[in-house]
Amino acid sequence: MKALFVQQIDKIVWQQILATRTINLPETVAVDEIKVFSITLKTPELHHDVLRCIDLAVPSPIIYELNVDGRIQVVASYKRPNEADSSKWVISDYFASPWLPADAPRTPLPVALNLAGLYEQLLHGLIPLSARAGETLAERVARGASAQQTARGRKNRQSVGQRKTIQPQGGDQCQATQP
Repeated sequence: MKALFVQQIDKIVWQQILATRTINLPETVAVDEIKVFSITLKTPELHHDVLRCIDLAVPSPIIYELNVDGRIQVVASYKRPNEADSSKWVISDYFASPWLPADAPRTPLPVALNLAGLYEQLLHGLIPLSARAGETLAERVARGASAQQTARGRKNRQSVGQRKTIQPQGGDQCQATQP
């Protein structure tokens, strides 16, 4: 894992903390704050294992802004406390916006009643499927993940023999400290 960080990441900046004290939205049991990390990449692609490592080390939802070659992409997973052990987190697949010019105008934060609602609205903007009537965020995330796996399967079948497997090394672990 350390090799992936070194090969793919130039810099990580803890950009923002969206919390009651910073944006005046009440926290919820599931979402007490949302962190925004800006990651400057050395390469145009970032292996999702790197993001998963950061997500496992930081105990709250994270929105990533990836920056490379004058472009920016927003990436996030649906991250929620584990129902069986609230000290652990369940992390979905990652969803991403299209790449945009880094100087493109920023979209204002969506309207929300609390931090969980804000987090849900931010994720809805990244999931490439339209919401169905009455569908929960968890259901939409599962449907989006299934669609991504299907697309990856098609892509992998087209590039058989061209794949490269990256596996974390035995003792690599992720740890984080707050700023």
